[in-house]
Amino acid sequence: AKGVKIGGQTVKFELIAEDDAADPKQGTAAAQKLVDSKVNGVIGHLNSGTTIPASKIYNDAGIPQISPSATNPKYTRNGYKTTFRVVADDVHRVSGRSHGCSSSYFARAGGRESDPRRGDPG
Repeated sequence: AKGVKIGGQTVKFELIAEDDAADPKQGTAAAQKLVDSKVNGVIGHLNSGTTIPASKIYNDAGIPQISPSATNPKYTRNGYKTTFRVVADDVHRVSGRSHGCSSSYFARAGGRESDPRRGDPG
């Protein structure tokens, strides 16, 4: 395999796992450990209770965080430019506005989710 290039540079991806035990205190400790390890990005945490407090740590360090499962609206409404979600938040899920949210249509723009199919900027 040739490898992956970003900006003309060959990059290596390495998986580093930390267990937050679904506990906010352990979640922030795990986040700080990842920051101290100089990671370039984070996919996680699993639940909103750990994702939200960890997001401040990642934001302060300038590290992008993608949550695969946090649904609390506060996660992306804190205004952090480093937080991204791939599932609809609880407001959109409950209201029935989550159609298409599992695809790439939900994107962060100015601290809120947008859907280009509705004419919102992406």
